[in-house]
Amino acid sequence: MNKRLIIWVLALGMFYAGCGKVFNSKIPEDTFVSFYIDLTMAQDSLGKDPVVTGKILTELNKKYKVTPERYQNTLQYYSEDPDRWDAFFEKVSAAILKKRQNS
Repeated sequence: MNKRLIIWVLALGMFYAGCGKVFNSKIPEDTFVSFYIDLTMAQDSLGKDPVVTGKILTELNKKYKVTPERYQNTLQYYSEDPDRWDAFFEKVSAAILKKRQNS
């Protein structure tokens, strides 16, 4: 009886852990577009040194309420299909153009 209970509890825990990962798996695209624009602009201003980039990412994670895991999951998601990157960069270009026109 105890063995079944332990297996049931472990299975239930794995189910809930899996649900959380799916829900938080990647950054929503509109948010990631803004995140990426901010990252690129900061790197252009401050440099692309790994230490500097780490600090930039830490600040952007706070600003956009993103965990490092979600950021990595998002990069992995886009890297699985080059067409996703193409569509993403089109949205980035459009967002930058829109910002320039509004300035």
